[in-house]
Amino acid sequence: MVPTTPMDSVFFTIQYPLKLSICYDPCTSTYVVNSKDLLFFNSIVPAIHEDIILVGDMSVAVYCREKRIMKKVIYRLDGKNICNLILEDVAFVLNFHINIVVIDFLRK
Repeated sequence: MVPTTPMDSVFFTIQYPLKLSICYDPCTSTYVVNSKDLLFFNSIVPAIHEDIILVGDMSVAVYCREKRIMKKVIYRLDGKNICNLILEDVAFVLNFHINIVVIDFLRK
């Protein structure tokens, strides 16, 4: 029997299992988050209608851009001087499967 709706499929999940994960990607050109809650909410900038990211051969709309602060993720081996990682110009894409951090930008 062929499923009639996505909910009948064995692969259907309410929440994608890796939705909260972060992918460090050397090939992307922008930071991406899949939840507005991950952005610094004081000055969210709505995206213009041409603001898109390319995913494979598709273009996906960006809803807004803002700063993301990842708390206490940078530290030395001795555990001292723990600090926050601040990502600028992060794109929020609704229903994106994972969150992406661009490795090349981190090197700067």
